Amino acid sequence: MTFNDGTTDSFDLLVGADGVHSNVRRLVFGDDAQFQHYLRYYFASYPLADHYGIGHAWKTYAEPGRLASAYWSNKEGEIIAFLMYRSADKGYIPREQRLPLLREMYAGMGWITQRLLENVADPESILLDTMTQIQMPGWYRGRVTLLGDACGCPTSMSGQGASMAMGEAYILAVALHATSDYETAFRSYEQQVRSHKAMHAGSPGYSFQTAGWD
Repeated sequence: MTFNDGTTDSFDLLVGADGVHSNVRRLVFGDDAQFQHYLRYYFASYPLADHYGIGHAWKTYAEPGRLASAYWSNKEGEIIAFLMYRSADKGYIPREQRLPLLREMYAGMGWITQRLLENVADPESILLDTMTQIQMPGWYRGRVTLLGDACGCPTSMSGQGASMAMGEAYILAVALHATSDYETAFRSYEQQVRSHKAMHAGSPGYSFQTAGWD
């Protein structure tokens, strides 16, 4: 393996746990377009001081094609603004364009939406990304395997990305501990996780984010 600084090292296995836009996936399995399924929405989130009386709650306001919400961040006096809106896929949006774009997309929206956008303390803090699922026919190739959003992102609407990645890492570790054959371990890990996802495919966390809303 060659790192960004030019140094090299050797490892027995490589596990790609680098998210929905996984560079490991792209390098090993090919172009992202064959695995990414855009669900017609963008989402944005950023922290704000709670000047709106949100408290320890999650409050949401929706209009056709766009949604605004705010929820407690676990830090006293701080909330997270979460916005989701329908759009054609415009790819990556540079940070300096995000706040102007959101203000344009949410112009005229009711509730406290305008205040949420007026009071952004640091535009650089805005996370803006597509609602994109990752669907792959296989998660390993040679000595490389993927886990978490890198191989099966259910989008942020599921609220399960981080916990799924941690659970999958544990299953993978157990499988590797059980055999000296890494291919057997990779196959066992993938089969176990896929069967779990198939069993829960109809739960609200999965169905809501695939249905969309108009």
